[in-house]
Amino acid sequence: APEVERLKRNLSKTHLARLANLKETLRRGSPEEAHQWIAHLRESTWNDLSKEARADILRFEAHLAAATDIKRAKNLAQEAQALAPAAADVVLAAYLAYLSEGPDASLNLLDGYASAEAVNLKASIFLEEGRARQALDVLPRNPSDAETLRLTALAHLLLGEMDAALGAIGLAQKQAPKHISVLQTAGIVHFYAALS
Repeated sequence: APEVERLKRNLSKTHLARLANLKETLRRGSPEEAHQWIAHLRESTWNDLSKEARADILRFEAHLAAATDIKRAKNLAQEAQALAPAAADVVLAAYLAYLSEGPDASLNLLDGYASAEAVNLKASIFLEEGRARQALDVLPRNPSDAETLRLTALAHLLLGEMDAALGAIGLAQKQAPKHISVLQTAGIVHFYAALS
């Protein structure tokens, strides 16, 4: 039995590394590969993975499903939480609440959470609601990851702070030059910079 558990841990590590690569692929705008990988896993080694690995993959699948089937996404999120609860469950639940119930429900779920993902989701909601100052207030002053820098650039752009927007999006592009969201935001920021 200890040998079987060791093999499960190793298999889980391998698949979690692949999951990280697929998240990066998705940020570059290619969800098809992720869908295929999950379908293959479910047909092959799914039951050989650790509960934690299966839960992480279910959370990722819930994010994918949210774009087209919120009910399925919520079911996947609940399945993940039941399998192996994690801090990521709160952010996922808040994201799904935003899509199905609106910003207030999502922000209520995020109240008191300060992980990078929670902060970025709060800032995203504020930006979509036209509350750029509140978005900047929740974002860290010296962001270091591409998504936080991208959101910072958008907030500065909405506040008419063009130099700060250009600086933030420039740093985001250096960190994640192929991320679709970074490329799109860079296009928007540079467009408005050219007009000003």
